[in-house]
Amino acid sequence: MRTFFKRFFLITGLLSAAVLIAICVFLIITNDVRLDKNKLTASGKTVVFYDCKNQKVPLSVDYSNKTANLSDLPDYVKNAFIAVEDKRFYSHNGIDFRPLMRAAVSDVTSRSFSQGGSTISQQLVKNTHLSNEKTFARKLKEMRLAIELEKKYDKDEILGFYLNGIYFGNGLYGIENAAVGYFSKSAADLSLAQAAALAA
Repeated sequence: MRTFFKRFFLITGLLSAAVLIAICVFLIITNDVRLDKNKLTASGKTVVFYDCKNQKVPLSVDYSNKTANLSDLPDYVKNAFIAVEDKRFYSHNGIDFRPLMRAAVSDVTSRSFSQGGSTISQQLVKNTHLSNEKTFARKLKEMRLAIELEKKYDKDEILGFYLNGIYFGNGLYGIENAAVGYFSKSAADLSLAQAAALAA
């Protein structure tokens, strides 16, 4: 019986020390990151093209500075992105450990960092505050900022920031610009099929 208690206390002590060390490492690595609302709402990013004489090439349509009001979007538009990017968006606090653990196992078995397991909140802060480098430190910073984001904003605000800031290709940032650029209509008028195409 005495041996059992010795082992129990030893294992408990080692686990407690490991958790304490992990928390310290997390706090040290993420100490310098701060959430900046200006970065979250910086919409209307555009790609500018220049010719060989360094002259700006005019685009036929200006897609810049168009944002969508989340309340104007049909539910299926919002749900398409949630279904593709973060099925449990409304039930986590910025980090969803299930896909994160799946991604970690996949990365270890494939010996690559191809899987991320990021939530919409994590993708938002990565795209607005961090670089795209695939490092452990960047992932920890992303997690800390996602938690901070979820404390300051409600889910619909976060989804609005995300939809108005993500890149859809061809120089189009934000769902309103993408809807106009690809379908010549407002995001509020997208069909279910068009919303699914943009989400995919």
